[in-house]
Amino acid sequence: MKTSKQEKINEINSKYDQNYILNESGRIYTTFMNKKMWFKFDELVQRWENFDRERNADKNAKVVCEFITKKGGDLTYTSIHGSFYFNFKGFKIRVSNHDWTSEYHLSPDVNLCSYSENGHEEMISKFQKIVA
Repeated sequence: MKTSKQEKINEINSKYDQNYILNESGRIYTTFMNKKMWFKFDELVQRWENFDRERNADKNAKVVCEFITKKGGDLTYTSIHGSFYFNFKGFKIRVSNHDWTSEYHLSPDVNLCSYSENGHEEMISKFQKIVA
């Protein structure tokens, strides 16, 4: 088990330029300001997976917003939480970096959001099917 944990720690360290250490007892730590900060393996992995999901979602939303704008979409509202609302040929389109909603969100004809890497391709395809 330690080997697979060590491989994952090495992957995180390399990908995100971190310095996590797996000690002999299987605990994970890093040193910050001469103090050891301890982490649970599952929580650490989840933290960096969430980081990737958020980064992907931001990128996807940006690409799709640019695409809709180039196609003639009219940006009608921008949420402080990362949602963009467009009017495109009478359709209300919501492009967002998150899939949660609240009573404050407008009622769009389609919600476009993806946490996947290159998820903007699927989002653009869905947009094109709706407005075609």
